[in-house]
Amino acid sequence: MCLILFAINPNPEYKLILAANRDEFFERPTKKAEFWDQKGKMLAGKDLQKGGTWLGLTKDGRFSAITNFRPPQTGIYYKRSRGELPVNFLKKDYSPRGYLRAIANKKQEYNGFNLLVGDLKEYYYFSNRIKANQKLENGFFGLSNEALNCGWPKVKDGRRKLVSLAEKGFSNSDLYRLLEDTGSSEELSASFIYGENYGTRAMTILTIDSFNKVLFEEKTFGPLGKFEGLASFDFTLKK
Repeated sequence: MCLILFAINPNPEYKLILAANRDEFFERPTKKAEFWDQKGKMLAGKDLQKGGTWLGLTKDGRFSAITNFRPPQTGIYYKRSRGELPVNFLKKDYSPRGYLRAIANKKQEYNGFNLLVGDLKEYYYFSNRIKANQKLENGFFGLSNEALNCGWPKVKDGRRKLVSLAEKGFSNSDLYRLLEDTGSSEELSASFIYGENYGTRAMTILTIDSFNKVLFEEKTFGPLGKFEGLASFDFTLKK
């Protein structure tokens, strides 16, 4: 059950603040976040099974992330990998709106997904399981494996805490703490999933400030929450 908490132009200091958990089976081969080619344009983790990603950024400020939509459709299997959707946006020159137009007729070729695409000028939310093709205005958002800003406890609580951080100021540690809650007995309350076979495999924090300076960090984890490493990148976006 993945989680993406993010804020678009939340205050004069930042253009984007994001904290995200990726939950997945531990047996699925994955590569840690890095620049994908020699030109160093696209920064993302990589699903080695299908070649896609769950979250990425380019050096000119193009951003995309994806979550699965719950519950899955039973008895139906689609060959196309959802992880190719962020990759294709990041590699190509579509505007966010133009990209969603381009994939609209292909959306049912994938299992259920929520997709975020943006380029600092505009951001969009799109899903193939509900009627959603929404331009996002400035504000605070939470996305898991249901509709954007759904009522799940971890989404509501995460948004509320992110608002407070944006108002009071924050550190990297504060953003990570948004993602560390292991939940209560209440269903869908856990942000961080401990498990032997399935659980949280990556925490990502991403900030873009008013001077286009980027911080992108990814912590990776193994079974039962075992910390495996930290990848950190900072650079200034190219205009």
